[in-house]
This record gives sequence, C-alpha cells and structure tokens, in this order.
Amino acid sequence: QFIEHRFGKESLETILSKAGLSSIEDIDSLKAYDEARTVAIIEICVAVTGWSQHDVLVAFGEYFVTWALQSGYENILRGMAHNLNDFLNNLNVMHDFISQCSFRSEMRAPTFTCIRKGDQQLQLHYVSGRSGLS
Repeated sequence: QFIEHRFGKESLETILSKAGLSSIEDIDSLKAYDEARTVAIIEICVAVTGWSQHDVLVAFGEYFVTWALQSGYENILRGMAHNLNDFLNNLNVMHDFISQCSFRSEMRAPTFTCIRKGDQQLQLHYVSGRSGLS
C-alpha cells in the first residue's frame, strides 16, 4: 500500500515484478519475513524510485503511523503515554504486545530508548538486530 500510495501503481508493479511477486496479495502483513528478503525489497524500492534507503524507510514510517491512526489504532497509540518521552520509551512494550500477544509473529522489532536531555530536548536511541535496517 505504501509504495502504490507514494510512488504509483506502475512503480508498485515494477517492484513486485523485480521481487518475484505476482501481486500485492503475495505479501502477508502479519508475517515476519527473512531479513535478506526484506533488505532486498528495500533495495529494489531504492533502485526503482531513485530515493535513498534512509528516505524510503522514513517515508514508510510516516505512512505507517498515518495508516495505524486511520485503521483504528489511534486510541491505543494515544493511551500509551501522555508525553513524547514516555511514548517513545513505551514503543518496546507495544512491539512486544504486537509480536507476542496480538499477532503471534516472529518479528524482530527494534529497541528504542529515549533519554531526556533538558527541558526541551530528547535523545532517541534506536537499535535493530536486523542487518541493513539500523
């Protein structure tokens, strides 16, 4: 959905073809995919769109948050914390819930640690055990 929304149907079809997929239905959004396959598809997106890997991943993150809010997850996300620092520190709990309780997937979520650096500044540490996605 993200690729078609951001880059159009033609780009989506090109990326699916280069990834060896016949249609979007070949992708199971609840499945944890092999890291090599995930990175390969990201690299195909980079080649087709001309965007950097960083820009593709940032745009996907923005799309995903909007999708989650529009798909009925707004109350869950709003209930995670009353401020940005706590919200970012609770992302690990949310990923654990999604992985273990909700979808029973084998996803390897990143770890987030947010440290307050004064009244107006936060420092976010992002660690991923998935090569190519950190």
